[in-house]
Amino acid sequence: MNDRFRFRAWVVGHYFSENDEEKEILLKLNDVTVYNDGLIGIDYHSLLESVCGFLTNEGERESLIEYFEDKNFTTGDDWYYLEAKSIEQCSGLKDKNGTLIYEGDIVEHDTAAGPKRWPVVFRGGCFVLPYESGDAWLAKAIAHCPYDSGVRVVGNIHETPEILEEGK
Repeated sequence: MNDRFRFRAWVVGHYFSENDEEKEILLKLNDVTVYNDGLIGIDYHSLLESVCGFLTNEGERESLIEYFEDKNFTTGDDWYYLEAKSIEQCSGLKDKNGTLIYEGDIVEHDTAAGPKRWPVVFRGGCFVLPYESGDAWLAKAIAHCPYDSGVRVVGNIHETPEILEEGK
């Protein structure tokens, strides 16, 4: 599979905690199918893998899966149609450590002024880093980074937005 045609999505889910308190989460789903009506599709096993990676309590996991079964669109054949809060495409590029870089990731690389961080943005048909001096193509930043540390994924705008401020 060509990596640049991979997508991940962020969906809102609800579950009941051990003390029967309703909680809301933002869950990352990898390798989803994107439909032109704005829905995403994912198979049961991939959904379960994402849920298990986020929640360790079996009752909470079951509660979240039930939420997706009740609240969203299922076909009954282990395929789920879900409404996504955000859909992000893979750039097809990898950071220095071999991690695929997606729109919405936060990358860091050294500069003459020290390490800096930027969100990966898809704009004008390209994946770019919004430098202070203007947009820089992500592929060019990776290929021409003059420092041994290279370009590294250090987080994403959904789970760790605060690290953008730290890296300014």
